[in-house]
Amino acid sequence: MSQTEIGSEFSYNLRDLSYSSNKTAFLQHLNFKKENCLFLNSGKAAIKFLFEKILRSKTNRILLLSYICSSIIQPFMELGMECVFYNLDAHLNIDLWDLDRKLKEGTDAVYFINYFGFPQPKALQQYLLENKDSVTIIEDCT
Repeated sequence: MSQTEIGSEFSYNLRDLSYSSNKTAFLQHLNFKKENCLFLNSGKAAIKFLFEKILRSKTNRILLLSYICSSIIQPFMELGMECVFYNLDAHLNIDLWDLDRKLKEGTDAVYFINYFGFPQPKALQQYLLENKDSVTIIEDCT
């Protein structure tokens, strides 16, 4: 039985990634289909890049989960974004009533996490699909 790490940090030799043939092998190892990838050193750096370079002109206010690591909040604070927190239940499921109320107050983006690799309930997934045209949805699958 093989073991696969879910989430966390992976150790790879960045020197090996500088050569295109090794980068291709690395991407295949991670099951990426395209070589059009950007490697960053942390999830925090990825969040900051996403909002600073791609979504910044569209995003000033973000909804974040009330149970979240401070390293996830930090890039939003550094970018001067307004962070609003929505509630979770005892099972780490998103409180749809609270999320809906805060979305209706006006927001640009929603950030949610599939804690420990388990997806949020179908009702939430359906709700987010219904709102995808009016708000940017960021799903953290780590």
